[in-house]
Amino acid sequence: MSEELDKYFAGELNGEEKEAFLRKVEEDEALKEAFVRTQNLMALSSLVEQKGDYDRAQVSLFGFKQDMRKAKRKKFFLNFAKYAAAIVLLIASTWFVSERYFKLSSKGSFIEIEVPKGHRTFLRLDDGSTVWLNSRSKLRYPSNFNGDERVVLLDGEAFFSVEKDESKPFIVKTSRYDVEVLGTKFRVLNYSEKTMFETTLLEGSVKVFRRKNKKDALFLDPNEQVVMKNGILEKRTIEKQDISLWENGYFVFDNEVFEDIIRKLELYYDVKFVIRNEKALYNRYTGNFNANDGIIEILEAIQKVQKFSFDLSSDHKIIYIN
Repeated sequence: MSEELDKYFAGELNGEEKEAFLRKVEEDEALKEAFVRTQNLMALSSLVEQKGDYDRAQVSLFGFKQDMRKAKRKKFFLNFAKYAAAIVLLIASTWFVSERYFKLSSKGSFIEIEVPKGHRTFLRLDDGSTVWLNSRSKLRYPSNFNGDERVVLLDGEAFFSVEKDESKPFIVKTSRYDVEVLGTKFRVLNYSEKTMFETTLLEGSVKVFRRKNKKDALFLDPNEQVVMKNGILEKRTIEKQDISLWENGYFVFDNEVFEDIIRKLELYYDVKFVIRNEKALYNRYTGNFNANDGIIEILEAIQKVQKFSFDLSSDHKIIYIN
């Protein structure tokens, strides 16, 4: 049975063999425990730290991945516990990622990744698609994309680079709207705790719609963005954005009003803004900020082009805009 488990995670089982194996997993508690433990370790090993954050951790993680590539599969699984322990220790000492496994079914298990404030996480999904998850974001996705659709659930902000598969649409479900693609690069922002929704398309095409109401979908072309304003979707053209900005950990603001910017900063940094100068809310700003920068550095940069001042509460949890 151990050999069958190894073959599953090494990608050596065909579709029928996977289904049969997962049925065994569901029926055998010991096998299920071994499956979840191995998948947990595999998921942890796939996390990549943001460039510029915790350089020592990044170098260690890179070395671990290089070792994985060079090792033969059997040798990898024999030594997996040793490597995994090092990765778990590395993650625990730098930043926290929670993963919760849901009930296994014949279609495999689901994984939920939650990113803490001030960090970003890189994921590679079963179909080869990649995801950058932003601060305080959650993504729920299957370990294997079986069936006619590739569906993930997002609460937060993410940049997707989706592998094309015309037979299997890729759908990002949020609490407000769904975004469907075949293969493209796009950003989705939808924090359920805030009345915010955005989708920005860089390559390919996407359609945005309310669940079970595809006939009223909005279609986006490259360098177009849809934003929810007063409960209604509005489409607009944006300046061509550099994909590498997202990949290198930059917040990108394109002619956005200050009110929308601070709402996003509240989410990214888990702070609260109190507005004393309402005129400042309607000023527009275009710029890029490194996610490594603190919120004070970002506000000071915006101050250079917008007139306002700010004060902090004693615990730095509240920022007053004057």
